[in-house]
Amino acid sequence: MTAPSVGDEVLTPSEVAELLKHPGGPQWAMEQARTNRIPAFKAGRYWRFLRSDVEALIEQRKTGDPLQVQRRRRGARPA
Repeated sequence: MTAPSVGDEVLTPSEVAELLKHPGGPQWAMEQARTNRIPAFKAGRYWRFLRSDVEALIEQRKTGDPLQVQRRRRGARPA
């Protein structure tokens, strides 16, 4: 997770699911946060996400970052 900058928007799990157009809704976003698949932080007992982190994740997946591709393969280890 990057350090928040001034004006960086904080998103709720519902907003993240909507931004990513995922049908799993907020429960899916919270599960992704719990398993460190989406950068997030806890504000009290609530999960929150920085828009810049979610957008960076989208860009990383679009560009096909080799480390991410290797990690997705079962049993593969990053070089």
